Amino acid sequence: MTSIAERREPLDLADGGEAAWRRWAGRLRAWLRQQGWALHDPAVSDAVVLLPFAAHLSLARRAWAQTGGGWMPRMETTRTLLDRIAWPAPPAVGGLCGDPVTDRLVARAMLLREAWARDWQRRDARGFEQALVRVVDTAQAVWRARAAVAPADRPGFDARAREAIPPGMGPGARERALAAWAVEWAAATATPASDALFAHRAPAWIAMSAVALEPLVAARLQTALDEGVPVLWLDAAAGLDATPPPPGTRLDLAVALDAEQEAQWAAARILHVLNEPCAESQGCVPVALVAQDRGLVRRVEALLARHGVAVSDETGWKLSTTHAAAALMALVKACRPRASMDELLDALKSGWLQSLPATAADGAPDEPPRAAGPLALDALERLARRRGWVRAWPAEPPRDAGAAGGDAAALELWEQARRQLAAWGAQWSGRISLAEAQGRLRDLLQRSGAWAELQADEAGRRIVEALRLDESLRDAHWLDAAQAWRVDLEAFIRWIDEVLEDTSFTPVLMAQPDVVVTPMARAVLRPFRAVVWPGVDDEHLGEPSVVPGLLGEAAAAALGLPTRAASREQQWTAFRLLMRGPRLHLSWRHADGDRPLGPSPLLERWRLDHGGAAMAEAGDPMSRQARVAQLQPPPLPRWQAVSLPARLHATAYEALRACPYRFHAERLLGLGEIQELEEGLDARDYGTWLHAVLRRFHAEEPAGEVAYADELRRLRRIAEAVTHEQGWDGEASRATFLPYAVAFERVAEAYLQWWQAERGRGAQVARMEQSIDVRLPELAELGMVMTGQLDRVDSVAGSAETDGRRAWRIVDYKTTRAQALRDRMKPLTEDTQLAFYAALLDREPAAGGAPRRELQAAYLSLEDRKVTVVPHAEVRASAAALLEGVVEDMTRIANGAPLAALGEGQACDWCRVRGLCRRDHWEQGRSPLPTIPAADAGRPTEA
Repeated sequence: MTSIAERREPLDLADGGEAAWRRWAGRLRAWLRQQGWALHDPAVSDAVVLLPFAAHLSLARRAWAQTGGGWMPRMETTRTLLDRIAWPAPPAVGGLCGDPVTDRLVARAMLLREAWARDWQRRDARGFEQALVRVVDTAQAVWRARAAVAPADRPGFDARAREAIPPGMGPGARERALAAWAVEWAAATATPASDALFAHRAPAWIAMSAVALEPLVAARLQTALDEGVPVLWLDAAAGLDATPPPPGTRLDLAVALDAEQEAQWAAARILHVLNEPCAESQGCVPVALVAQDRGLVRRVEALLARHGVAVSDETGWKLSTTHAAAALMALVKACRPRASMDELLDALKSGWLQSLPATAADGAPDEPPRAAGPLALDALERLARRRGWVRAWPAEPPRDAGAAGGDAAALELWEQARRQLAAWGAQWSGRISLAEAQGRLRDLLQRSGAWAELQADEAGRRIVEALRLDESLRDAHWLDAAQAWRVDLEAFIRWIDEVLEDTSFTPVLMAQPDVVVTPMARAVLRPFRAVVWPGVDDEHLGEPSVVPGLLGEAAAAALGLPTRAASREQQWTAFRLLMRGPRLHLSWRHADGDRPLGPSPLLERWRLDHGGAAMAEAGDPMSRQARVAQLQPPPLPRWQAVSLPARLHATAYEALRACPYRFHAERLLGLGEIQELEEGLDARDYGTWLHAVLRRFHAEEPAGEVAYADELRRLRRIAEAVTHEQGWDGEASRATFLPYAVAFERVAEAYLQWWQAERGRGAQVARMEQSIDVRLPELAELGMVMTGQLDRVDSVAGSAETDGRRAWRIVDYKTTRAQALRDRMKPLTEDTQLAFYAALLDREPAAGGAPRRELQAAYLSLEDRKVTVVPHAEVRASAAALLEGVVEDMTRIANGAPLAALGEGQACDWCRVRGLCRRDHWEQGRSPLPTIPAADAGRPTEA
């Protein structure tokens, strides 16, 4: 019997240009004449020509038209031909359909009918889900291979598939059992659509292959050959070893330092090619950007977008990476009872929630708001950061009777979101079927206004299709599986995420793009002005794909499935074909982050085959311009452009003393860093938590003497309660909070010992977290109020000079070392915080005209296993001096004194606005006028 390999003929398409395709058309015409066909006979149009990819169809048809008259054969790919001759039939219930989402649902329902599978899922749900993915991958791979076999040969294929998976106990028994189950599932599935291809009768079959002949095409050609039908196989890969690169081929190789430089070089090369006049031989065909490293190509596309380059991406990307998918995931995650404030803010910022309120200033009053108003949203974010509001839906909803302005709008927005999102998540009290969960999701999207956004977005419509949110997309095959699987809210969210991750999205391609992003295999045999190929390194090019699912190399080879060896050879063939282009620009980088990279093994092999000197290393393709650096004088802004702060607190005044420009930037202009609410627990978050624990501990302190062990248990219970209320015991933050919880366990005992000793000396907690406002007569014209929130004020025994009267002691909690606090108060005038608080307490009007008490102040250092009191001696005198400084400084600023950038000391090293004052670009020898007294404040004061 004649084999199809005997009908293989080499085809040299060289660079894949128009002239090469015309030569191909000439070869096809000559072969048809040899078979006795008259090209003007209408029967020629029934001959089938199968091409590798859809991108080759227009090239082949145009080349046939350009080489003469006559009827054109039917030029198709296997997919386009099946779309025309095969009648689509719905998949049978319980069978494979090729969609991974549906097939996983069906496989889950079928497997869970077995007791061992149900027990496995209960014991290891994550392991069961991972195995389920591999089972479906195996079944689909076997099913596709089975579809590529002629119907008469399928019984033999099924027998080989069963023999390829040997039974037996021992290591790997479960994997072999699952692989055997997948093989039986594929064999039991109804007749594949490819049967229509074998049933189609054509007077001649012609196939062209680029990288490798598709198995389905090979089987159909062999069937036609056995039936005596004329067959021709033109292989572009045949004879590559004996054929040198076409004359005029231009190759260059660039080696970048990192990914960013490689992306910039690739973009620069593309822009350089596009700016050149089009060659007369090929016209203005696009430039190919080979998508070898998807992350790198994304960066190149972003750089090209800045220059208005039209890019058409044939590769597509995961649906999960689209804006529509991100908005949907943010929405459903914000509905969870334990959602974080960051997740709620992400959902509100997506702009897809159209039924939430907007403030009056957000838009015209007569226009309904499209989404949550930006002013209210900004106010909610500021309120959450100010309060340390981590969980979106706390056990006790926030109430603020005195809220006004932005805070009132923020609370209104939060309340609306709670009624809509949290209420939807609260209805998930148990497990429901997946079909019912889909209905609930659609209802949420419609009520929130996000449904209209999904329908208006190209990727959003693909999401609706992938998740089967439209009931018209749910056939009997889907409904049977979706009704059988019951999910809770967390499982449903994981399923949504998996579907979006497993589904590809390809936008509508441009008709005439400047650049085409395409994989290596699809770039061959196509006319391009140039091929720009970044990512030609040993990590992204040359590593063959793994065998799918649960099959090994031997079993995959026996069934005609892709193996590592076959994948490696196909990559090598595609590489050699693409390297025959007229103009190629390749690049790789020395390192990817901290991971060193080398050139691809395919590149090294190609260079060895061509004498090692076929490629010249290219230089930097970007144009450079020499610029003379111009140093700038230090800035000297004045306050007239903005308003002085109406409320002056200790941290703001300390910024003024450290550097007037910092005060100008942070306090007058309102500039500052915005950190994520759950970016990770840091010392500031731990301080907020510790303040709340100690505040509740002393507020609930019992009267009289209490045993140390009882008080320690009470302190620990309070710590656990505050941890739960602030959301630090959640799954995402528990591990981050653990080191701080361990540190508190050690410091709790030391703190309680210190406090019981203080109580023995008559100390009592008088106030906690108290805000004090003081209006200085000297600043009345400026309308400024000195304000501050004191961590704690104790009533303690006074000194001997006070005749036994009680004294006020200001206590400020710190988690820093005691020695660092002592260094801060050398000399005492350097410390701002305690003196500022003492000035507020001293100027506070005394109730009933009582005489002023003696003032004491101290930092309380809560170090690991140690509590140290760092007192501030002569705090009343320091407070009086500070008040004089406040009046003098604010008066001078109001009179137009410049707020100079000092650029001195550690305050500059740790400054958050150093880039704004251009400290590193000042003229040498010039320094601003020190118009405001400054102190070396060191690092920023801990809040």
